[in-house]
Amino acid sequence: MQWFGIEYSYFLLSGAGALVLFFKMQSGRSKPGISILGYIHPPLESNPFGRVLEALLFASLGALLGTIIAQPVNPQQAIAAGLGWTGLIGSFSK
Repeated sequence: MQWFGIEYSYFLLSGAGALVLFFKMQSGRSKPGISILGYIHPPLESNPFGRVLEALLFASLGALLGTIIAQPVNPQQAIAAGLGWTGLIGSFSK
């Protein structure tokens, strides 16, 4: 199965890479380093359910944008696309 001419599994791998780096960047911080949900619905940002929703939203965006922008041709590139997208966005939130 393909989306935009890219294998479906590459979207999943890119999302997994984005999710891994998202949690790595969140560890040891009282306030989240990356916050998309704060722009969409600020009261939900401090809620524990909001943190889970934030992670899922970020992984979904990472899967879609990272894969479409990088156009990976193997699994390693797909994971790197997810990690890279998260690292790029995280560098702006400091």
